[in-house]
Amino acid sequence: TAQKSLTGLELDYIRGRGNATWGAGKKPYKLKFLEKQSFFGMGENRHFVLLANYFDNTLIRNRLSFDIARALDMEYVPGGFPVDLIINEHYVGSYYLCEHLRVAKSRVAIDDLYEEDILAPTIWGGYFLCMYPQSDIPREKIFETASGIPFASLTPSFNPGDGGYNNSAQENYIRSYIRTVDEAVFSADGCSSDGRHYSELLDLQSAADYWWIEQISMNQDAYNSSSTYLYKKRFDSSGTGEGKLYFGPVWDMDASFGSAMLKDPEAFEGFSGASTPWIDALRKDPEFVQLLIARYELLRGILEEATQSGGWIDQYYEELLSSRDQDYDKWGTFRFPGVESGVSYSTHMEELKRWIIRRMDWISGNLDALALPAEVDKEN
Repeated sequence: TAQKSLTGLELDYIRGRGNATWGAGKKPYKLKFLEKQSFFGMGENRHFVLLANYFDNTLIRNRLSFDIARALDMEYVPGGFPVDLIINEHYVGSYYLCEHLRVAKSRVAIDDLYEEDILAPTIWGGYFLCMYPQSDIPREKIFETASGIPFASLTPSFNPGDGGYNNSAQENYIRSYIRTVDEAVFSADGCSSDGRHYSELLDLQSAADYWWIEQISMNQDAYNSSSTYLYKKRFDSSGTGEGKLYFGPVWDMDASFGSAMLKDPEAFEGFSGASTPWIDALRKDPEFVQLLIARYELLRGILEEATQSGGWIDQYYEELLSSRDQDYDKWGTFRFPGVESGVSYSTHMEELKRWIIRRMDWISGNLDALALPAEVDKEN
């Protein structure tokens, strides 16, 4: 459907966002409107972001990753649409207008928790969390598992300083749950001390799909920033049992798929790097390895569709060509060793497709390396 006129919409604020990206010339922004809006079919909300994609010379790596997640049928995927940003009649650049990740009916639609909730089953969920939180989260709100993985609850934040609240029952519950998952994942029989198998605690398909998107793209930011998101549901599919922990949504994918931000944009081999100890531990389980292989077969078909002539990437190219030309004129391209300046937009797109195809071919020929040995000699 055609987008209605956006004239007259009132902003509460527009402000800068991002970490490394905020240091670039072309800035990313967060938008908050006074009233809920729905752009281009995205969920109605007051909160949106403008992704600058400054370090991505194709401008599409975030969009491509979100579309892959959607094709894999991941539960929550941010919607978005490419736009040209003009502020006060001044051209700013080509941006990706995107849903801001947050707990809401039109975003991560998990059950709400309130300050007065202190009893089960209400305190079972929902929780929106991040793995490997960064310095913008207060240290006292970060907790670690026995394996040393740091987590933080974003919603509820348990931080009155940022609009949250203190609730020790909820905070203790989610910390205990995450640590129970950790215990089960690393135990010899896959069970926690209370007898629950990790498959009862963690949604394995979401873990596999999330890992594959990070892994096949060799995302530089995988599992090492606050952008590694998880959510915990209140109930299971029956509506009565305790809900599981899920990986997602996918986010922060500009340093992926052979991006200029990678240490070696020509590297496309290996399963190292874009991983987490949880998945590495699960790769010792033959059943989880079979799940990874099955999900890869689906993923490969999606990427073949994306890279074929007339596929997603070609469609993105046609849609963004004039916008990218203007953006190049203003900002140039992100330069890195081994790539000359002034490379055309079509060349960047073809290089992206070539990288994905080479990466898929390597993975298809090395699926037997997915399984890790059940016993590891710690002295070596």
